[in-house]
Amino acid sequence: MGIRVPADHAEVIYRMTCAGDPEEMLVTLGVAENFGETFTQTAAEQFATIFQTTILTSMSNQYTFRGVHVRVGPDGLGQVLVVERAVLGSSVASPVPPNTAVLIAKQTGLGGRRNRGRAYIPGIDEALVDPAGNLTPGALTAFQTDATAWLAETAAMAEVSEVVIFHSTPDKQEVPGGPLVPQPAIAPTAVTSMVVRPKVATQRRRLRP
Repeated sequence: MGIRVPADHAEVIYRMTCAGDPEEMLVTLGVAENFGETFTQTAAEQFATIFQTTILTSMSNQYTFRGVHVRVGPDGLGQVLVVERAVLGSSVASPVPPNTAVLIAKQTGLGGRRNRGRAYIPGIDEALVDPAGNLTPGALTAFQTDATAWLAETAAMAEVSEVVIFHSTPDKQEVPGGPLVPQPAIAPTAVTSMVVRPKVATQRRRLRP
């Protein structure tokens, strides 16, 4: 497998749990290092705080934000920065089931499936979703405000030059029966906006027996 998180980049993994279910739900964001800067524990704390003051404010208090793991590139060589939190979401209303999420599309300036990303945010209030799975207009506006702030505040950090989408480069068998050969790394793609979709999405693995 080729390098996914290259040098001078990091993958931020945001960790959440739902009351009654100890299995963590994860949301990820790629970031590129600013020239002359280094991802440190202070930066990891700031990644956590930004998520906590943006996205978490629209989530149910049945969900707990557990902090972040920051995997600094390159894969297999960089350190992992850990921030532990135990902060509840802000809403006191009953949430939808944990497999239902607000879908945030990570938009780039390039076309193709490779240059799109998604974030699935759990913990939305039941009352904010109609029977067809559409967010109410007010909920859509509120989540869009949170998503825009999450991107803007992360990109504005001193250590960050831009938020990005990483690309996997699987090893390839170049001749029949031959060995798997590592392929050249594909440069990450810059995220230009976060767009909240008007209809909720599901993730089956978040609600398993």
